[in-house]
Amino acid sequence: MKRVLLTAAAMALGFCAHSASAQLPRLGAGEEKALLCISDSFSADDTAAVAQAEIRGDQTSATAAATAMLKGRTACKGLLRDDQRRIEIAENIAIAQAIIDIAVAQLAADGMKSGGGLYAVWSGLGAEDQSYFLDEQAPSDEAFRARIKPLLVTAGTPADDRDVDGAMLVMQCLSNIAVYYRQWLRLDTETRAR
Repeated sequence: MKRVLLTAAAMALGFCAHSASAQLPRLGAGEEKALLCISDSFSADDTAAVAQAEIRGDQTSATAAATAMLKGRTACKGLLRDDQRRIEIAENIAIAQAIIDIAVAQLAADGMKSGGGLYAVWSGLGAEDQSYFLDEQAPSDEAFRARIKPLLVTAGTPADDRDVDGAMLVMQCLSNIAVYYRQWLRLDTETRAR
């Protein structure tokens, strides 16, 4: 289940840096490793717990997710320079990554051949559409959904509503990762300016 295609966050970071709408610089290998450290520390069970805690909010998953996050923070303390802002961004990336991993695994179980098409759809969207996925209304906006669904289906998402919902959730997480990536870049810029 974990890392169905490639690390979703790493792919999103690449798309953030290279998509025409984002125009962002790439992180160096050390910075990318730090940013993805908590996510990369998760086992498959950790990933499932973090995703389920975020999506469903059940107490059992929340407890397991808190344990996974603590383990990740501890393992990544040095890479994250014990900086609370860096830790928060890395945790947010880890949550988005976990949700993507679970959603892509479900889509694959339902017949999607590759998650790569979802990343390509997201990277091909304009900045306005990428940002709109962050709006609480996006999942229920029928006009937006009607416009995005054919792109998702063409990219290999099964056409039923449940799978389109899962693909839309992946799009939302990729948009969140883009926000976190920008926050990380600002921190890096601030650090160099000091």
